[in-house]
Amino acid sequence: MTMDLNKLVNNALAELTETGYVENVVKKALEKTVSSVVDDLIGGYRSEFKTSLETHVKENLNVDMNKLNLAGYNVLLLNAAQEILDDQIQTEGVERVKRELTKMFSPLEKKEWKLSEIIEKMKSEENEDHEKDGESISFHYDDSFSLGIHVYFDPEGNESKYGCKYTFYISRDEKNKNVGRLNTLNIGGKELTNKQILNGFYGFDKFLFQLYATGATIIADHDYVDEAYGYDD
Repeated sequence: MTMDLNKLVNNALAELTETGYVENVVKKALEKTVSSVVDDLIGGYRSEFKTSLETHVKENLNVDMNKLNLAGYNVLLLNAAQEILDDQIQTEGVERVKRELTKMFSPLEKKEWKLSEIIEKMKSEENEDHEKDGESISFHYDDSFSLGIHVYFDPEGNESKYGCKYTFYISRDEKNKNVGRLNTLNIGGKELTNKQILNGFYGFDKFLFQLYATGATIIADHDYVDEAYGYDD
């Protein structure tokens, strides 16, 4: 049996053509050829086009440094730097606000707190080194109002209610006059400001803010408040 080589080649070429292989080979070959021609014309190290372009640029790009407005240039740089700085401050500020608010508005371990527990937390933080053992805090309680209760307290003793570091107002629950939520909160003798909130709170101040911000329930058990710093605090 005689092998028809021409027929085999023709059949193979026909099959490659149908699958698009030949077309791709031709396309790639053309791409290489065109790239080589263009590179020879304008991209070569010693090409005539490259030499002409360099000569044209050198002859026409003449900068007179004496005529440059350097003062204006400095202003331009300062403005650009200020824009970058403002953008960074804004970005950092937003991220900081997110971090601080996430921490401050994070839930406490429970939603209901006794007034006596709140006072004990302050005493525990203030007397961590037992320097106040045997001393007393300042504590004032006024429940003469029908709608709420005023509470004033301070880690130092002998403070009047208006001189206390911490003051808050508990809005009474309709069903239980000794239970409510913090309606107002003053720290350091001042109502809360945006600046204080953005700067963040720490320790007991943060705890009070979380009580206020998360709407925790307060049980006004003022009769159980211990005003003395114990030796175990």
